[in-house]
This record gives sequence, C-alpha cells and structure tokens, in this order.
Amino acid sequence: MAPQVRERWRDFLGPGTVPSLAFAAATMVGGLGLPLLWWTYRVWRRSGESTPIPADVILVLGRALEGDRISRVFAERLARSAELWREGLAPLVFVAGGLTGQATRTEAAAGIEELERLGVPTEVLVGEGSSRYTLENLSHVRGMLAARGVGRQSRPRFLIVSDPLHTARISSYATGLGLDHHFAPAFAAAPSTRLRRWVRMFNEACFIHWYHAGVFYSRLVGNDEYLDRVS
Repeated sequence: MAPQVRERWRDFLGPGTVPSLAFAAATMVGGLGLPLLWWTYRVWRRSGESTPIPADVILVLGRALEGDRISRVFAERLARSAELWREGLAPLVFVAGGLTGQATRTEAAAGIEELERLGVPTEVLVGEGSSRYTLENLSHVRGMLAARGVGRQSRPRFLIVSDPLHTARISSYATGLGLDHHFAPAFAAAPSTRLRRWVRMFNEACFIHWYHAGVFYSRLVGNDEYLDRVS
C-alpha cells in the first residue's frame, strides 16, 4: 500500500489552486449563477447512469471514516464493489483513500478489511492509501496501474464505484486524466432526504465548475505545473 499521508488543507493545495478557485468564483458571479445551474442539472442527469461492463479494475472511491469505522455510504460502495467482483466483471478491486479527518487508519485499509469480511479474496484487493480527495484517488490509482502494466494496450478500463451524485464529478476528472471509465454506482448510498440530495448536488456542481474553470484558466496563463496535477 502507498505511504499514508496526513496534511492540512493549506499544505496540499498545490501550485495554481488558489488562482484557479478565484477564477472559478469570478466566472460563477459573472455568469449570474448560470454555470452552477448547468452543472447541478448535469449532476442530476448523470446520477442514474450505470454501465457495469467488464473492466481491468473495479475502483472503489473512499469516503471519510467515522472515527476508524466505515460510514454507511462507504459500506454501500464496498458492498456494490463486492457484488461486481462476484459477477466476474474485473479481476482486481482497488480501494482508494488515505488518512482523512481524525482517523488513525486509511480509508483504503478500512475498505479492504470490509471487502475481506464480504468474502472478496485478499489476493485480488489492492489499496491506495495516500490520496485525500477524488481527483487524487483517480490520479494515484492511474499511476499504480501504469507501474504494474495493467490494461489493454497500457490503457486500463476502470469500473468505478461511488454514490450516484458523485458520478458527474468523477467523469469530469476521469476524462481530464484520460481514463477509460465506466460506472456502477451504489444507488443505496444516495442521500436519504430531499434536502441532503439538493445540498449534495450543489456541492458537486461547485467542484465541477472549479475543475473546468481551473483547467481553462491554467491553459490560458500557461500554468503547466497545475495542469500536470489535474490532467
């Protein structure tokens, strides 16, 4: 498993993140909130997407632990990934997620323990324990697979498991990273109330707008260091 990492927000913002956030906020205000409405609509539209096809890897995206225990949402993601593995859709199951919050173990370690409890063999499980957010989940696992030489003609196919309202953001990031990706969301992990669904859609829309605005801004000013982190 990759080294565990615990850093404060200001320590891992990285080069170019603050200007990209400022640019995203400015375009949101300048667009009278229309970008937010558009991306919220896209989050809703893509939340029903499910294309569980054969892949090289089932990738479960981590979720912050509650203490050192997995949350209900994370448990549903893991249960869905176990189902997909039993259906024979991929030979490997990756669990991505490092140290977050007050946990003393990584999301990946907790997820692997739960998958073993669900009957998935240890030898098909791989943990990525250094990423702290969705973009890093994808980027770090991409690097691990490249090092292993996994994939069809060096471009592995990912079957990604998360909750349905996460799908649009994952797709934006995965497309930017050049990943061959498909989705098999854990629909049981969706927010339990209408208010929580709307809040989650709003948050996801903000992150997606930040990502696309940040990429556009960085290309505009020639910030290759930032682009290397996000694409």
